[in-house]
Amino acid sequence: MNSYMISIITASILFLPAAAVFTLPFVIVHYRRYGGIPVIRVMVVYSFILYSMCALFLTVLPLPSFASAAASPAKPIGWIPGHDLYETMKDAGFVFRDFSTFQNPVHWKRMFSSFGLFQIVANIIMQIPLGIYLRYYFRMDLKKTLLIGFLVSLFYELTQLTGLWFIYPKAYRYAEVDDLINNTLGALIGYWITPLFQIFLPERDDIDEESYLKGLSVTLLRRFFAYLFDLILFGMINWIFIAAYQPEMKGWAVNLVWMIVFIIQFGILPVIFKGSTCGQILVRIRVKQKDGVTKATFLQHLLRSLMLYVLETGMAFMSSILLGYAVYLMSLQEAFSPERVFVIITSVLIPVVYFWWIAHCSRRYHTLPHSHYTHTMLVPIPVSVRIRNRDNENDYKYFH
Repeated sequence: MNSYMISIITASILFLPAAAVFTLPFVIVHYRRYGGIPVIRVMVVYSFILYSMCALFLTVLPLPSFASAAASPAKPIGWIPGHDLYETMKDAGFVFRDFSTFQNPVHWKRMFSSFGLFQIVANIIMQIPLGIYLRYYFRMDLKKTLLIGFLVSLFYELTQLTGLWFIYPKAYRYAEVDDLINNTLGALIGYWITPLFQIFLPERDDIDEESYLKGLSVTLLRRFFAYLFDLILFGMINWIFIAAYQPEMKGWAVNLVWMIVFIIQFGILPVIFKGSTCGQILVRIRVKQKDGVTKATFLQHLLRSLMLYVLETGMAFMSSILLGYAVYLMSLQEAFSPERVFVIITSVLIPVVYFWWIAHCSRRYHTLPHSHYTHTMLVPIPVSVRIRNRDNENDYKYFH
């Protein structure tokens, strides 16, 4: 039982870095396809990732040492269907040629409390969520659910049979036909009981429609991902270029490279790409003038990006440093000198002025300074979506 808990705890711990790696492609795909990401879709997709990690780790953990795996006896394949249940009943005291043993409640109690039956039930339960996900979210029919459930189970058994795909010199866990049958049965049960969960969950078509409706507005999260991707891309381009030519470049040349890359990425490319930076293309938004229709000029794009990435980001970074420095100065066990008081007041005053400026623009103009002072705004790039009508499966609603 401890090995099961270790596998689940390990999957839960590793879920956070796995989710971080998965987030960017997930965001890009869904913003490109729908224009928005509702909370329920995030919950379903990330819970599926966590479930998949738990199921995989349950089949491969705990990992033995290479020495113990090499020294262990060979693990034969369990080819006989029903062998696990037969051995469990036999160990419980049942004799198949003696019907009276089946009338003994002690034998039944022994079987239902046995670890062998627990393993059989656990293998069935392990893939019940897979059947639910396949029918509810991925819209698989019965045949596809059975096929995918069988293939996933086959992958688990081959992983065990090959010693974690030949990482180990031999198999360290048993591969059995019974596990294949029980896992596939679990996926089938999950498919059958999915309607019970759909009572409490929205229809997949409703999730798609909500995604599109969210895509009609430019949310703060959508802006953030565009900002983050552009910032990372800008840093990577400069790092690659400067790292390659650093020995031959002087300080002014490095600054010149930063300026050229900035002008190209945030001034020239948005004009070429109809108002979108590379990050904004990924989340399907573009910059327009304040009327929401007229194209922004090259100068507007450049000034907007200068304010956002240089002034506002730089001030936010500097404000956090100054506040931290002010806290440090106040924590010193020394008498307050006039110079120290002046530095503390200045270190607090600059962040206060900065955050007041941001809050003032947000409250009065309903936007941030880089949009207000450049007379620009972000608008969504429309997507075309076809959503099935729940009342008639052959009828579709079209959104543009």
